[in-house]
Amino acid sequence: MQSLEQILNQKYGIDSEAVKKSQSFNTPIESYVKDAAQLFIDLMQEKLDNDNVNATLSLRQGLGFEPKVSDEDGYELVFTSEEQYAEIRDQGISGTEVKRDTPFQFTKQHPSTAMVQSIEQWMNAKGFQLPSWAVATNILKRGYEGAHFITDTFNDNNLNSFNEGIATVMMNSAVGRVEKVIPEFE
Repeated sequence: MQSLEQILNQKYGIDSEAVKKSQSFNTPIESYVKDAAQLFIDLMQEKLDNDNVNATLSLRQGLGFEPKVSDEDGYELVFTSEEQYAEIRDQGISGTEVKRDTPFQFTKQHPSTAMVQSIEQWMNAKGFQLPSWAVATNILKRGYEGAHFITDTFNDNNLNSFNEGIATVMMNSAVGRVEKVIPEFE
C-alpha cells in the first residue's frame, strides 16, 4: 500500500513537506478527517450489529477517535475504545483447552470475580438464566472467535480510499476549490 506522501507526489505533484505544514485542524482537512473517522466508527459498529456479535454496550458506544496535531509529523488520527478488551474481541482469544489463531490466550483455570460479574451483567441484559460462573469457566476453556470488526473495517481498500480522499482535499485546497470529499468505504 502506498503512503499518503507517495500518492500526493506521484499523482498530484504535491510535496509532503507542504502537506505537513498545512495539516492544522482549521483547514478542510480537519472536516474530512473527522467525517472519515466517524465513517470508520460507524462501520465498526455496523459490523458488530450485522454480525450479531456479543459485545458489551460500552464497547459499542465507546468507540471513538482523537485527532492529534504535532509539529513534526503533521497530524495523526488515533482510534480509541473505552473497553480494554476491544482488540481481544476483534482478534479472539484462545482458551486453556481450545487454541485459536490469535495472539491472545486465557491462562487461568478459574474465572476471576470481575469476569463472572461482567458475564452475569451481560446475561441479565440478554435474559439468559444460566449460572454465570459456569459460562465464565466455559469461556476460559474454549476462548472465542474474533469478531474482526476492527481488522475488517481498516482493510486496504478503506485505507486507500481514506488516503485518496486526503489527496483530493489537498489538491482542491491548493487550487482554491471547496467541495466536500467523502471516502468510499466498503
